[in-house]
Amino acid sequence: MHKIYISTIIKLAKYKTLITFYAIFSIINGLLCITLTPPFQVADEPNHFMRVLQIAQGNLVGIRQSKTESGALLPMTAPMFAASFNKLPFAPQEKVTADMLVKAMSLRWPSSLTFVSLPNTVIYPPTSYVGAVTGVLWAHTLHATPFGTLYLARIGNLVTNVGVSVCALLLSPEAGLFLVAILILPMSISLMASCSQDGMVLALMALGIACTLRWLREHNEKKRFVFACIGGISLGCVAAAKAPYIIMVCAPLLFLNRHNIRYALASCFNSFIVFFVWFFWGIRPTITTSAPDGASASEQFIFIVHHPIQLIEAFFRTIYKSEKYFSQQFIGVLGWLDLNFPAFVYILVKIFLIFITLTFFLSVKGFPNKKLSNLRISGLITLILSTIFGVFAALYLTWTPIGRPVIEGVQGRYFLPVVMLVALAPSLIKNTQDTQKLLPTKIYEIQKKAAVNFSVIIFMLFCYFTLYLCLLNRYW
Repeated sequence: MHKIYISTIIKLAKYKTLITFYAIFSIINGLLCITLTPPFQVADEPNHFMRVLQIAQGNLVGIRQSKTESGALLPMTAPMFAASFNKLPFAPQEKVTADMLVKAMSLRWPSSLTFVSLPNTVIYPPTSYVGAVTGVLWAHTLHATPFGTLYLARIGNLVTNVGVSVCALLLSPEAGLFLVAILILPMSISLMASCSQDGMVLALMALGIACTLRWLREHNEKKRFVFACIGGISLGCVAAAKAPYIIMVCAPLLFLNRHNIRYALASCFNSFIVFFVWFFWGIRPTITTSAPDGASASEQFIFIVHHPIQLIEAFFRTIYKSEKYFSQQFIGVLGWLDLNFPAFVYILVKIFLIFITLTFFLSVKGFPNKKLSNLRISGLITLILSTIFGVFAALYLTWTPIGRPVIEGVQGRYFLPVVMLVALAPSLIKNTQDTQKLLPTKIYEIQKKAAVNFSVIIFMLFCYFTLYLCLLNRYW
C-alpha cells in the first residue's frame, strides 16, 4: 500500500502529468464552451468570424472604401447569420429558442458577395486566426452551412490554441506552473473556444515566453538561435494583434549579458520585423478614422499635448473606479461581458492565483548577484506597467471622447498576456530548479509538488462545473 502511495505521488508530482491534465481539461472545457455558448455570444465574435471568412478566402488584407469605412467582401448570408442571435446580448432574460436555431441552421452560402464593414477587426493579422481559418477551410471541404462553419471555426481555433500552448509548456518547465494558471482561467478558455483572436494571442504569448526561457538554458548555439527567432516571431505576432503590446517584445533584453547579446537582439529584431511588416502591409492601408461619438484620435492627441497630466489622472482614476470590474473580467465575465459568475467564484480564483504565484516564486534557488537581479526585476516591472499604461493610453486616444476624465473601452482580458510576463521573474532573479528531475529520496519535495499539481487539477474541475452551470443557466 505504501509503495502504491509513493508511486502515485511521484507520478502526480511530475511536470508532464500537469501538462497532460491541462491538455485534456482545455479540450473538454473548450468543447463545453463551444456547445453551450450560442453563436456570436463572445465579445466581438461576429466581426472576428467575418475576418476569419475573409482570410479563408485568401484576402489577408482588408478593403478600405473610405476614411471611415474598411472591411471585406463576404457572402451575403454572413451578416444575416450574425444577426440571428441579436436578442441575447445584454438581455439576461432572453434564452436561445428553437426558432433562432432553425432560422440560423436554414441559411446557406450564396454565390453573391456584399461589402461588410469591419473597421476594428480588419486590422488584425492572419496569424491570430490560424486555427479558426483551418476550421473554415475544413467546413468548405465538407460543404457546411454557415452554422456548421462557425462551430468548425471554433473547434479549429480551440485545437490550435491548445496545441500551441502545450508546446509552450513543454519548452518551459520552469515557467509552466504560472502559465498553466493563466491559461486555465475561465476567460482564457472561453476566448480559445471562440472565433476571437485573443485565444491565439494568449497561446503565442506563452510560446514567446517559453522560447525565451528555452534559449537561455540551451547549450547548442544553433538551437539557441532558432528558439530566439521563434520566440521573437511569436512576440511580434502578439504585438501585431494589439499595438500597445509592442513594449513587451523587449522582454528578452532583460536577460542581456555579453554571452547572449546576439540571441536577445535576434529575438527583438524578429519581433519588430513582424510588427512593422504587418503595420505597413496590413494596418496602414485599412486603418480608418471611425470612432465612437465624441471621439477623435487626432483631436484627442492635440488635447493630450496641451494637457498631458489629464491622461495620467484619467489612467489612475479609471483604475481606482473600475479595479473590481477589470479583475472580474480578467478571471471571467463571459458573453458580451454580461455574464458574471457568483461573487464567491472570483474570491476563490483570486486565492488560487495568489497561492500559485507564491508557490511559483518559492520553488527556486537563490541568485548570487542580488544587485543584477534587482535591476532586472525592476526592468520587468517597468515593462509590465508601461504595457498596461500603453493599453489605457491607446484607448484614451482612439475610443474615449475628447477630454473625458476616465478612459473608456478598457477590458480586463487585455491584461492576460501582460500578466504572463510574470513567468519570467524567477529566471531574472533566481536560478530555477529543473521541475522534471524528481529524486525519489526527497519525498517531502515530491509531496509538495504533487500537492500543488493536485490543487491545479482540482481548480480545473472547479472551472468546468462553474462554466457548465453559468452558461447553461444564462442561455438555455
